[in-house]
Amino acid sequence: MTKIMKYEILRSKVTLIALFGVLLGAEFVYLVGVMLKKDSTMSLGIIFLILAAGASFFTVWLQGLTGFRKDLTDKTGYMVFLTPVSPYRIIIGKLLVALGELVLASGLVALLGSIDIRILYAKYETPMKIIEKIAEFFGVTTSEVWAGFIVLVLTSMLSTLTLYAIAYLFSAVWAARFGTQYSGKGASIVLVVAVLIIYYLIVLNLPTLSSTARNPVVRGFVEKLPRYIFYVIGTIGCTWGTGYLMDKKISL
Repeated sequence: MTKIMKYEILRSKVTLIALFGVLLGAEFVYLVGVMLKKDSTMSLGIIFLILAAGASFFTVWLQGLTGFRKDLTDKTGYMVFLTPVSPYRIIIGKLLVALGELVLASGLVALLGSIDIRILYAKYETPMKIIEKIAEFFGVTTSEVWAGFIVLVLTSMLSTLTLYAIAYLFSAVWAARFGTQYSGKGASIVLVVAVLIIYYLIVLNLPTLSSTARNPVVRGFVEKLPRYIFYVIGTIGCTWGTGYLMDKKISL
């Protein structure tokens, strides 16, 4: 599985480097505006950073969502499935790399954002109290802000993993039914739309539990427990289904 993960990382390195370069370019414009004390340039840099961050996140997310389908139909991609490795190891390796790349992109954006906010606060000689400001804006305590952040990160990671697993299963079913037919960009669009519809139809109909726990992290976790159960069961079930199709039904 380690070799599979290395292969996936090397294969997507060009995309990651390009996205990193775009982010650094936007950051450069922002820093030039700060150093020259030109608000217009600094504002332009902030706009570029927001656009670059959104594009980076979406590109990495979309690549993880559609990459498995391309592997089943592309001549260079499907070779990985011919290696003497269990299909489940291959699937898990791909899932972990896709999730890891998304976490890396999100972490880089968050790091640049925090640095830029600190620079902005230093420029205007304002005390650095971002968490306090957020808590004041929403009328909550700082501990509840941190708890919300922790729950958000956990939910985002598990939901993304589940989305990828559903996409993999959908791709495997598609390959088992149609083979390499209908393998163009239209198939990728159908894949993304179908996965999102299936995912949100399930998630939006899940119940929310009530909790009286004092710890805000525990309270947030309990309230979203049905979602977490769905994420775990859905990811395991879709991974098993994909592996079964790869092993028994799909001819590569």
